[in-house]
Amino acid sequence: MDQIGAKKILLYERVGNGNSWLLVKTFDSADSQYTSDLLSTNASAKSSSVTYTEGSATKDYFALVRFYAEKDGGSDTIPQDTPTSYGTGGTP
Repeated sequence: MDQIGAKKILLYERVGNGNSWLLVKTFDSADSQYTSDLLSTNASAKSSSVTYTEGSATKDYFALVRFYAEKDGGSDTIPQDTPTSYGTGGTP
């Protein structure tokens, strides 16, 4: 692949006990701080991680990851939700 990985990761935190979610962090490959964490060039696969240090073990979170692949000028982006991560105060 010319590029492979994630274009963007949107991290959401549950608000209260309901089904409302608040966007708390965006990891964007356009931000030079995260480019090498999210995308690889001239590779067949990408494995990496990013860290959200402002979180709380008592909160519930999920992420929307926008996976990306590009080859010879053609590209595709696929959004994928992660399973919800339940904190110690959450309800699975």
